Amino acid sequence: MKQIKFLALGIIITGTALLMNSCCKKKTTTTPPASQIVKFDLPFQDSSYLPTLSILPIPVDLTADSLFSYQFATYSDSLFKQNNSSADKIISVKCNSLIMSQYDNTKNMDFIKDIKMFVANKDGSNKVLIGSKIGIPLNSTSVNLDLTGAELKSYMIADTFRLVVGGTIRANSTIPTNSFLSYLASFHCEANP
Repeated sequence: MKQIKFLALGIIITGTALLMNSCCKKKTTTTPPASQIVKFDLPFQDSSYLPTLSILPIPVDLTADSLFSYQFATYSDSLFKQNNSSADKIISVKCNSLIMSQYDNTKNMDFIKDIKMFVANKDGSNKVLIGSKIGIPLNSTSVNLDLTGAELKSYMIADTFRLVVGGTIRANSTIPTNSFLSYLASFHCEANP
């Protein structure tokens, strides 16, 4: 009879220990290991007219008001879908390449001394610097911008964003009539599987 009591007591203690152990385990995180994160790049290419500007004897800083600002559709839903992903799975988006060039390669960008490119919400709010180039060499027809590494997820999962370009126009320069600037960018995305 004593053996049955000790056996029953042993079962109760073991059961209680197992129950407490299962209740006190740490919950695992929902973030997948780095090896399971889906990675892909989204291309972006567009061009826009520059406003004509007459010769000025001093450099003109247009960073605050912007040289120009345009709204672009992201088409992110279809781009994410092409990469077997969706907006709700996106963890991070950062620009990994940003090139600005004169659309007509027979022209140079000598009128631009410095350039800064921003993304902003559709209404122009929450402007974030994504790249810049200070001291653009003369006779350049294109320039690779130095990237900031800014997080751009909220802009890229939206339907539209605003590209804002500012900079400094060189002294004694004219922005040629009918000047087009082209932008070629790549945005690196990381998403949950």
